[in-house]
Amino acid sequence: VSSPRERISIPGKKINEKLFIDIVNSIAEKIESIKNNTEIPHSLSGLSTPTTFELLVLTAFIYFKRSGCQYAVIETGIGGRLDATNIIQPDACIITPIDLEHTDILGSTIEKIAAEKGGIIKKGIPVFCGFHSPSVMKVLTEIAGQKEAPIFFLEEEINSLKVKTYSDGTEFAIRFKEKNNRVDSAALNFRLSLVGDFQAENAALAFLTLKNVYPWIKIKDFAEGFANTFLPGRFEITGENRNIVLDGAHTPLSIERLIQTFLKLFPEKGILIFGSVKGKNHAKMAGILAGHFRKIIISTPGTFKENSPEEVYNSFKLLFKKTELITDPKEALTHALETQGSIRRNEGKTVPLLITGSFYMVAEIRSLIYK
Repeated sequence: VSSPRERISIPGKKINEKLFIDIVNSIAEKIESIKNNTEIPHSLSGLSTPTTFELLVLTAFIYFKRSGCQYAVIETGIGGRLDATNIIQPDACIITPIDLEHTDILGSTIEKIAAEKGGIIKKGIPVFCGFHSPSVMKVLTEIAGQKEAPIFFLEEEINSLKVKTYSDGTEFAIRFKEKNNRVDSAALNFRLSLVGDFQAENAALAFLTLKNVYPWIKIKDFAEGFANTFLPGRFEITGENRNIVLDGAHTPLSIERLIQTFLKLFPEKGILIFGSVKGKNHAKMAGILAGHFRKIIISTPGTFKENSPEEVYNSFKLLFKKTELITDPKEALTHALETQGSIRRNEGKTVPLLITGSFYMVAEIRSLIYK
């Protein structure tokens, strides 16, 4: 959220700054030596310079090797089939719910995107999938069949998943079907430190995967892991009155799930700071969010990725007149907090503030809150 080093962690602690710089410098030297070596065929040096994501993936692999990691969770960047992470031979492949995003690269339909995501499936390697639409399930099942890879869908493996969300975490009870002989069919109860129904679904998928691939892991170890997991910028509740929520949701599906949880915990209409980068469907996200706030502020989600706050503002303004464009994130936060204070003084209400639209927007505001 706040530093590229957060993307590489063991276990939960971001990579040491000096080591990060050392590894990046060693990669840069290697790239330069390849570029300057006329004896190396052009086809081996690549057709373009590495992307930021490719360099981060390589940095992570080197760091994990130097650190002696036995296991690692590797998340894809865009898609999967042509992703820089897709060179590994994993113990399992996991595919979380798929939404329409990166359509300019992955395809304009959910089925085409599913095919790209399904590109991580390897021959004979088990695949574990979260909740998906029937059309996505069909695409993934076909790819798994071609690769002779056993595939498991969460909704087909469980009898029930009951969830209760609180401001300090999520309780969930999961009961698996008897057909899965590696998982006890008795109800399992867990407390998750993360907030949201969708987080319980992610935890259930993690449990299904790990219990099948590494059956020796004990239930108490899962319980401890769930209770201590922390992800900055994922329904992170902060502020003096615990009424500020930071969440990096940036697709219509993730925004839909976010607002469902947000309204459960904060039914009073509050304030929204929203910032989206280029290529995201901000118009559809505006349609989901606009009716749930008394004031909306559009701001700039940093400078790392191309963005146009003006375009986003226009999408929201069409649906909600009380939308303001404050491009400077510091000014946006100051105005939002002042509005919160004014409402509290004049109406006696403590209203929530939600910051979302991208992790880049969350990073901008989070750095101001925790400075």
